[in-house]
Amino acid sequence: MTRTTQRKAALEIRTSRDAALAAAHTAFSGEGYAAGVIGEMRRAGGLSARDLDFSQELALGAVRRALTLRHIVRTLAPYDEKRTAPIVQSALLIGAYQLVCMGGVPDFAAVNETVATVRRFVNDRAASMINAVLRRVAGGVVERGVAWTGDDTALVRTGWSTATRFNSPVLPETSSRAEHLSAATGQRTAYFQQLAQTYGDEPAAAISWASQAAPAMFLHPNRLKFTPDEFAAAVRSEYGDAADMRDGCAALAPGAGVAASGHLREGQVFVQDASAAAAARAAQAAPGQRVLDLCAAPGGKTCAMALDMENRGEIVACDVSADRIARVRQNAERLGLTCVQTVVLDAATADLTGRLGAFDVVLVDAPCSNSGVIARRPEARFRLDARNMQMLVNLQARLLQQAAGCVKPGGSVVYSTCSIESVENRQLVEAFLATGVPLTIEADELTLPAWGPRPGDWRDGGYWTRLRRQ
Repeated sequence: MTRTTQRKAALEIRTSRDAALAAAHTAFSGEGYAAGVIGEMRRAGGLSARDLDFSQELALGAVRRALTLRHIVRTLAPYDEKRTAPIVQSALLIGAYQLVCMGGVPDFAAVNETVATVRRFVNDRAASMINAVLRRVAGGVVERGVAWTGDDTALVRTGWSTATRFNSPVLPETSSRAEHLSAATGQRTAYFQQLAQTYGDEPAAAISWASQAAPAMFLHPNRLKFTPDEFAAAVRSEYGDAADMRDGCAALAPGAGVAASGHLREGQVFVQDASAAAAARAAQAAPGQRVLDLCAAPGGKTCAMALDMENRGEIVACDVSADRIARVRQNAERLGLTCVQTVVLDAATADLTGRLGAFDVVLVDAPCSNSGVIARRPEARFRLDARNMQMLVNLQARLLQQAAGCVKPGGSVVYSTCSIESVENRQLVEAFLATGVPLTIEADELTLPAWGPRPGDWRDGGYWTRLRRQ
């Protein structure tokens, strides 16, 4: 039984808000990802897809906006955080998220349901504290859905052009721009300043706003089952004008109900983030080639490359976890891809060539800080520290070294991350090439997070480079 499953059992999940609390508390405790907890619940059954969509919105919204919500609560209704149990603080943030950011949830429901959940999972005293704090937050709200006008300390941005107005300032004064924007965007001040130093003040603000937003979902066609015209027609039929067609895929607003799509179940479409799709395209996998996906789970890039290969050739998809590699296999089978072979690797294995042979293309989608996709994995915001970064960089360098040993002369190694940190990207690649390996940079691309009024404006952050072996 995994820790997530143990937590779910301990909390006796009965409702969508129970599920949201289990997911958010797992994230805040550093034991996993909120989206992963909800995904596990989807696979286990019990709650409906609609209930779990709501759970996911609550949990991810609370984690994405945690620093902003904490600032609001500390301003309007300070309480003794040090003496408050972590699970109670998680519930408080879920309740505050509903009051501040979800106009469709009545205040009484947001407060009463949160109080009832805490009473059942914790005790009456904690429930009374939650009731008092959330009522004070609710009392500070003047109006939701007002126009967002920028540097107003009584406005909390909730969408591209919308905000919630409070009856008094809830954000720091704009005279300290870094402090104000850090609180408004939910970014740690030190990291915001680091972004500003690297990219400039305005790009740092744009990255931080996008990292707090709810991301678009991207549907891609299974070209073995759908022609481009059939895919476009299916998207229009199911989602109407809510979908933006972009680069052969469909960008959908959050809450579009993708998980319940019949086309997804039947393997006619698959979901893949924009940065992941870019890395898969960079591999330029072609029919008949032999391709290695070194860090394959959950299999999105494996499947995208297999489709580029027209299901002809061989893709060896590897990971160090049997459970994770099973997901790769399930996704490939759902899409009808027969060219994918899955292999569980020992993390200590150094000589991959001796076991797997040589390949035309090797993709290393390395574990990383996730700093380019904080909107999707908001827990990463709290794990960006020097110690974790150094551990990741060491692992990334080791994986790149393994990949270089598996590629044929004339073949390519594609290294990718969903990070925007140079130390994990170009800087790491250049340090690796300086060791004298027979590889050269053929192309590379860094994308910074961005968003806009339409789903098609969304950009995930990430990096890829294609290295050619001499």
